[in-house]
Formats: sequence, structure tokens, C-alpha cells
Amino acid sequence: VQVELVEADIDNPPIYEALSYAWDSPQLDSFVVCNNCAIPVTINCQKALKRLRKYGSGNLFVDAICINQSSTNEKNHQVAAMGDVYANAQKVICWIGDE
Repeated sequence: VQVELVEADIDNPPIYEALSYAWDSPQLDSFVVCNNCAIPVTINCQKALKRLRKYGSGNLFVDAICINQSSTNEKNHQVAAMGDVYANAQKVICWIGDE
């Protein structure tokens, strides 16, 4: 799966959808190519993105991609804002698995 990460103005955010997904396994054994870099994600996240690309979703917030997972400070800051992230999304897509 290939995606592009774009910077957004928090005071004037674009219209976006947010993906909420079950981690299933905590192993980051799959990858998403983002801005020419491989980002490790769970297999369930990768499957959700593969399925969603068929529907042409525009801007999509995915925590594993949009939040720097190697920075504890950023993760703590972003987790505190997750309620707003989901509340301000045009739509929240829930993914629990293939079937």
C-alpha cells in the first residue's frame, strides 16, 4: 500500500475521514510506503488501507501513519487529542477485519 502524508493546518483542517481499526496482533509485521519511506503497521491496518483504496477515500487519518510512533512525547500529545480527531472527522470508518 502506498500513501502520501500531507501537513494540515490544525486551525483550518481539510475535510478528512478517520480510520479506527482493531490492531488484532500487536506485531508491526506489515509495511505501508509513505512519502517513499516504509512505515511498519499491523497487518490489520494494512488490510484496511488496501480495502479502502478501492473506494477512493480522500484525506484519511490513520494513527499508525499520522503519529510518529517512535516518539513517546508525540504519541502522548496525540492520544490526548484523539477525541477531537475523531469528532472533527467527516466520517469515522471502523475496521475490525476482513469478514
